[in-house]
Amino acid sequence: MTGPTKPRLKVASELLTVALVALACLASSQAPEQGLSYQEAQNLEAHGRFDEAARAYRALLEQDPNDPRVLNSLGVVLARQSQYRQAIAVYQKALDLDRRRPQTQLNLGLAYFKMGDFGAAVAPLEQALALSRGNLQARTLLGMALYGAHRYREAATQLEQASREQPP
Repeated sequence: MTGPTKPRLKVASELLTVALVALACLASSQAPEQGLSYQEAQNLEAHGRFDEAARAYRALLEQDPNDPRVLNSLGVVLARQSQYRQAIAVYQKALDLDRRRPQTQLNLGLAYFKMGDFGAAVAPLEQALALSRGNLQARTLLGMALYGAHRYREAATQLEQASREQPP
């Protein structure tokens, strides 16, 4: 190659290099950090590394404080660390954002239940069951919470229904 073709190829090569560097920078700035961070936090939680998982979920909440999925996951980690009051506050914030989350309703009821506040556990467990009719865990826990709240007839009804729904 001689003449004007050689400089054109050099310019084209340099432009291609600049474009590739620009694309790499753009891709790294738009990487799905939250998705990866959320997955990493879930992985930490799954391996029992609750302090690290809680820090990861809190970091995600700094990016988006209104993500009910992350709030629910943080609540789960706090509850696993027996920090029920903090878990309840986090679950309530998640439900303020989206009340139609049966798993968060169930988790809130479970946190109240584990604290021994059976009366407070009833409403979120009823809501979890209303949102997810076939949820045997919610129905059983609701029956136990009603029993703990001395609402024996209602407890018996829920627990009988749970036993009928129990797979063979």
